[in-house]
Amino acid sequence: QLISTSSMLGIKTLQLYASLPSADLSKLRLLGYKIIRPVLIASINDIDDINDFEENCDMVLLDNKSKDSKQLGGSGKTFDWEIFQAAKSRIQTPLVLSGGLKPENVEEAIMQCKPYMLDLSSGLEQKPGIKSLEKIKELFSKLLVLKD
Repeated sequence: QLISTSSMLGIKTLQLYASLPSADLSKLRLLGYKIIRPVLIASINDIDDINDFEENCDMVLLDNKSKDSKQLGGSGKTFDWEIFQAAKSRIQTPLVLSGGLKPENVEEAIMQCKPYMLDLSSGLEQKPGIKSLEKIKELFSKLLVLKD
C-alpha cells in the first residue's frame, strides 16, 4: 500500500517511523525512494543507536524522545543542538534537525548545527494541528535572508 500510494502521488522521499526490516528498506531504496529514518534521542548516549539505521537510509532525522512512548515527535520542545553537533561529527549520513524549530530560533539552529535539512511542524502552528500562515511567512523570510 505504501508503494502504490506514494507512487500515485509522486512521492519520492519517505520519513518512516515504523520499524521496517532491512530487506524492506533496501527494496524501497532499489525502487528509487529516499528514506529518512527518525531516531528519537533522550541523551547523547542514544547517538549510538544511529549506527543501526545508517546503512538503510539516506538521511537520519534527530528528534526528542518523549516520555510517552506513543508520541513520535511533535512535542514542540527544542532539540539539544549540542547533541546534534556531536552526532554530526560521528555520523556520515546527512542529518535532519527536528524539534521545536520556529521562526524565533531557526536562524540560530542553522548557524549552530548546519543541518542537511530541517523538519518543521509544531513550531509553525497557531494551535495543535493548525498551521499559522503568519509563522510560515516569517520563517521563510528568515530562511531567504540566510540564503543571501
